[in-house]
Amino acid sequence: MRFHLGAIPESPDFHPEEEGWQSLREPSPLVFQLWALPVAILNVVVLAILWKALVPSLPIKNGALAGIGVLIVLLSFILVHEIIHAVTAPGWGLSNHTLIGAWPQKFVFYAHYDGAMSRNRFILVFAMPFLLLSVVPILIAAFAARLTQDGTIPVILQFLVFINGLCACGDILGIAMFARQIPASAQVRNQGWRTFWKMEEGSEVVCRLPVCRLPVCRLPVCRLPVAGVPVMLDDLI
Repeated sequence: MRFHLGAIPESPDFHPEEEGWQSLREPSPLVFQLWALPVAILNVVVLAILWKALVPSLPIKNGALAGIGVLIVLLSFILVHEIIHAVTAPGWGLSNHTLIGAWPQKFVFYAHYDGAMSRNRFILVFAMPFLLLSVVPILIAAFAARLTQDGTIPVILQFLVFINGLCACGDILGIAMFARQIPASAQVRNQGWRTFWKMEEGSEVVCRLPVCRLPVCRLPVCRLPVAGVPVMLDDLI
């Protein structure tokens, strides 16, 4: 694992257009951040509903410990968030292809894997910090509250759940974009900020056109064998 300051570095030996990779339709970093704001609100609403339903409200018996815990979370959660991204990538974060970086000009922290992976692995990489730092802590807080009858641990975890939920809005937006645009059997790779995908040799793209709900679909693009040439059916409409 390496550390990098600045824009996500590009791979000099990766030429996606020349090698038949299809570009994901995605906005610039700044526009992406703006698009992610409504997702941040939705994340908080969903997490608040889960917290209210599962975690009882209890008095805090150790305010000093709660304050120290919240401070530790505030200072470390971004690094932990990115490390979780990194260790979910191929090589479990131990490969030289993995790096963690900060891009101050765009207000972006990131984990980057300089190599190809499956679409589903790519989605898992994006989802794991939200699951481990926002969903699982709710379950832990519910258990701790009932076990100790003390709100100290739950309030620390509550801060982690919501601040990570806010910051994971870009991850959730990215997952939606990948699931919408990239076939499940495709390989995915980044070149700097941009994302590219490519079908594996001999795989097929399954048509998702609304007319394919007919009992028999005779459109020639519905099951198009791919021999190293990526096809995005949305572009054929």
